[in-house]
Amino acid sequence: MKYAWLLLYFHLVNVYGEHEDLYSTSTPCGIRGARDNGFRIVNGSLASKGEFPWLISLQVRIGFEYRHICGGAILSESWVATAAHCLNGILPSSLYVVAGDYNLQIIEGGEQAARVSKAVTNKFDLSTFANDICLLKLETPLQFTEGSRVMPICLPKNFQEFQGDAIVAGWGRSSETDAPTDLLRYIEIPLRTKTSCDESYIRKGFSRLLNNCQICAGLPEGGKDACQGDSGGPLICQTGEKYVLCGIVSWGIGCGRQEFPGIYTKVSCFVEWIRKTVLEQ
Repeated sequence: MKYAWLLLYFHLVNVYGEHEDLYSTSTPCGIRGARDNGFRIVNGSLASKGEFPWLISLQVRIGFEYRHICGGAILSESWVATAAHCLNGILPSSLYVVAGDYNLQIIEGGEQAARVSKAVTNKFDLSTFANDICLLKLETPLQFTEGSRVMPICLPKNFQEFQGDAIVAGWGRSSETDAPTDLLRYIEIPLRTKTSCDESYIRKGFSRLLNNCQICAGLPEGGKDACQGDSGGPLICQTGEKYVLCGIVSWGIGCGRQEFPGIYTKVSCFVEWIRKTVLEQ
């Protein structure tokens, strides 16, 4: 595992504008990195290094090691979004964010790491996974430079709706029985309507319906899905040439099961809360 000496100390001034994003106006958001010829693996593809520069590995200190527990997305030099359930029973002071990572077992250069100084949630309900979003403030800011493996993702507009396919990237399992992967992978899955998702779960005997701030995504026949280790990571939607944080991996029944699409926190419901939190902290 990668240890605390990985931490880099940078000193940047954050400038926040009145627009969708929370960082200096000179910093572009949502720019996907260059892709190699994608090497196909079961239920997904290996990502290229730097392909998703906003993706982070959220790691917890256990003894002298740091272990990956969840994903997350960079919003600004000092703030990262993840799922609130990732912090259940964990003190923020024991958490590290590693940005620019690709292979969790090897230090390759280009990674940046920072200790978490604060975690802010918004009335998260563990019984229903409502409001499953958490903002992590970093002790030391990340450094954004052109062509680096560390850059922010764009925020959606207030209550923006998305259609078509979306991307999930992370270090989670490729199936319920597999071990988590050390190499970054991604899948492309279709977004589903709330009605379609509710009907799928009702057919399987579940009475719990999605709320209006949750998104459903996945193939009806299953096979592609987020899994353990992907929680907190971004559901990524493309808008023009930019990529937007449309969702956060929240919960599901198993991984890739037929008629059990994955459930994601709908980030567009929380844009004003995100702005307010970042600007006031």
